[in-house]
Amino acid sequence: MLTEKYALRTDNQGHLVGLPKLAPNEDVEIIVLRKGTEFPIPLHRPSPKLANQGAKLLGDDIAPAFAAEEWGELFEGGKNL
Repeated sequence: MLTEKYALRTDNQGHLVGLPKLAPNEDVEIIVLRKGTEFPIPLHRPSPKLANQGAKLLGDDIAPAFAAEEWGELFEGGKNL
């Protein structure tokens, strides 16, 4: 697949200006990266597909799975961080 990058702007009606001419019946894939800090979807929420499935949080989900002492030579008291 041929890849081309375009930095485009929109007009006063929100239509993209500067799009290349495309061949009739051509399959294209468009990826839109919008500049801004506002996210349309709230972050850090579980998928709705997982809701009410009976999942339970057991213990501390923030603590590491292994204590630093269990790493042995790999950890060496935090020297390799």
